[in-house]
Amino acid sequence: MTSEKKVVPAEAKWRIESIDYRAGLAFATWREPRTPALPCASDQWPCLFFSPPNFSPEPIGNISLALSAFRGSFTPGPEDGDDEASFDSPEQIAEFVRRSYVGSASGDGAEGGGDNQPILPVDPENNVPRLEFPEDNTTESEATYSTLLMVKEFEKEVNNRTGDRSKRFSWHTKGNIDCRDALLRGALLVLRDIVMRAPRSNDASTLHEWHTKMRSFGGAVSRLGLWPGLFSVKYVSHLARLLRPLVNQEWWPRWLRFDSTSFPLEPETIMLLFTSGIALDDPDGWMFYRQVRHRRTIYFGHQADKEDPMQLLQSLPLPEQFSSLLDTDMARGASLYHLLPIFFSVPQTILSSPSCREIIDVVLFSCGCVVTAAKTCLPIPVTPFLSGPTEQQQVALQKISATVADWMLEHMPAIAFTPKLESVIAGAKGVRYA
Repeated sequence: MTSEKKVVPAEAKWRIESIDYRAGLAFATWREPRTPALPCASDQWPCLFFSPPNFSPEPIGNISLALSAFRGSFTPGPEDGDDEASFDSPEQIAEFVRRSYVGSASGDGAEGGGDNQPILPVDPENNVPRLEFPEDNTTESEATYSTLLMVKEFEKEVNNRTGDRSKRFSWHTKGNIDCRDALLRGALLVLRDIVMRAPRSNDASTLHEWHTKMRSFGGAVSRLGLWPGLFSVKYVSHLARLLRPLVNQEWWPRWLRFDSTSFPLEPETIMLLFTSGIALDDPDGWMFYRQVRHRRTIYFGHQADKEDPMQLLQSLPLPEQFSSLLDTDMARGASLYHLLPIFFSVPQTILSSPSCREIIDVVLFSCGCVVTAAKTCLPIPVTPFLSGPTEQQQVALQKISATVADWMLEHMPAIAFTPKLESVIAGAKGVRYA
């Protein structure tokens, strides 16, 4: 006696029955397209459930679970054109749900899911000069240029998708990516936005909050080993131009007004602004920082010790020129926390911005904040601040650079979907719970 085999319909594929984009939850079934004769899915075909963090398909015995999910925050599965979107495998659905879930994080509240909200700028410009870097990053080993080429290649692959055919995409390079210059440029871009948010008045509460963000930034830069590079010939003039306007603020300490060509790059200034130490309004601060000259060492203290990576990203503002990447209700309070989800879910979105190179620089700096968040810094001698990075410091930064590049590439999209499905993923940032 032969067992009866189930006949698989020619048009049967995996289709999403219901999905919660923000929670990263989805039910999918293997079935034919819905027709008047087949208005609902049938229990005779498999049903799978997907959820974070691994998005591994989990068999569900009763499809009524998928249908009853509509009572909550679930919505119907995506459409591709005029038809239901279909997928060739559970792997493709897992990647679609994962990328939508990641992208939805860029729609989190201005606090980024925590209580570490960036300070809004008092003045959009605040007399802070714009940064202009020469476009010498045109070699395939340079991180910004290499990443930009890969993003353009991914967009091309997406545009080549026809029908419901998706394709795996490999983020590959011809050699090691060098992130060192990109990390330094990204740090300066973030610093510019923090300085733009500097309060004009001497309000103690606002000033303390801004100074806390400044020192969080200083700790991140220290863990990444970027301070000597910022004082190199290539970048020191940018750093000086960003910090110089602060001396005109009402709250700037009188004892820290140097009449020298190196101001504001004196070691005391770096200590006061970026490291753990006294408050900005301490009249006896000069006595504390006098020890810097004597000991010839800058200590970054607990601010440079281990930090929660998400809280760190939430404390650092997203540069204002990137605000078009976000929905309008998010732009004013956005932080670096909101940038990474956009880039990791739909990286091709940045290509529409005239600042796409700068965006990649800040993305790499943000990745660096994450991968070094658990790192504890050593004190930095004053000498490298005057002569630029040593050979050993360059080697250390090169190792961090390789780690940053690997971490970024690991989180990029694994599958190029059709343009319609890619737009659905991009729209996940606008999903809000009622």
